[in-house]
Amino acid sequence: MSETENTKPTGATQGRQIVAALNQNDLRSIFHLLVGKPDSTQQQFERKVLINVHAICDLHDRMKDKLANHRIDGLVATVDVSFEDKTTIEFGTWVEFEAFRWTGPKETTDVRLRWEFLVAVEGYEVPQRHAVTVKLSPKLKPFDFMRAVFSKDPSEIDTFEIEAVPIICRVDFVNHVLSKELLAIVDEWVQGLPQPYVVSSWFSWLEDHHALTLNFLRYSSPLIAGIAAYMSLDYLFATSTALGSPVSLADSLLIAKWALASILIVYLIDKASSVISHKAYEAIQKYGSYKMFQLTNGDSAGAQKLNERNNRQVKNFLVNLAISLVINVIGGVIVFYGWSA
Repeated sequence: MSETENTKPTGATQGRQIVAALNQNDLRSIFHLLVGKPDSTQQQFERKVLINVHAICDLHDRMKDKLANHRIDGLVATVDVSFEDKTTIEFGTWVEFEAFRWTGPKETTDVRLRWEFLVAVEGYEVPQRHAVTVKLSPKLKPFDFMRAVFSKDPSEIDTFEIEAVPIICRVDFVNHVLSKELLAIVDEWVQGLPQPYVVSSWFSWLEDHHALTLNFLRYSSPLIAGIAAYMSLDYLFATSTALGSPVSLADSLLIAKWALASILIVYLIDKASSVISHKAYEAIQKYGSYKMFQLTNGDSAGAQKLNERNNRQVKNFLVNLAISLVINVIGGVIVFYGWSA
């Protein structure tokens, strides 16, 4: 074996030579880039909004405009779109997302947007990795709920509660100032999104102020029925003997019949009012469903179905309200004539 071959450095020796050749700050930066865990911040958005392809592209443009003011390298934007049939499309680049045809019949259930990039940060020799993730999901998934409940890690519950909101933005950062700017971009984008009709509908007002309406439907009819029964007693004995005179057998029978009839009528009206108020409450609770996404033709069809369902709930409420008002009007007429007698 030659002398040259004997002096050839081994692989381990080469590794030590490379590490030794690196500046200590460079080594720290590379180590942090590869295995370091950056800080993270997140913000929840509970505003009810409508989201289409144009809105998603608008957010992407906002991100690019903001990052253009910084020293950015290697921006990668990805999109994951999930559908109700449990399929998911993962767009590895933004060009693929923009080129996709959104004419399919599937309904969108979940969209995750992610921007990853390297940014020059003061105090680091090499650019540091940052990431922005925006989750759009109008409803909870049963799998996520069960995962949180049965997880051995208590922090899973907190994560689940955070992910339960329709929109959440998470920023993994090294530069704190940049992270606040990116969160502000998403916040401004969410506030500018259009809202569904159900948010501004007059019927939605009842959901926040349903107690007064439901109490009226529940107790007004039995109360008026009781007053009407009392007034009808005066009407029945308007031509009877004066107060203090002996009560005849016929009058006693009439009073007994009146009492039984009044108790039965008030009881039936009370039960009917209970059913009416319950159905009205159900209509109020079921109203307000909307389709968050307007990406595919399936989303448009799903939104139409939800609009029809909301209209049915309004009709159900109005029907029960009308029945209650009819009962109250009849009782009011009896009270009026009894009072006038």
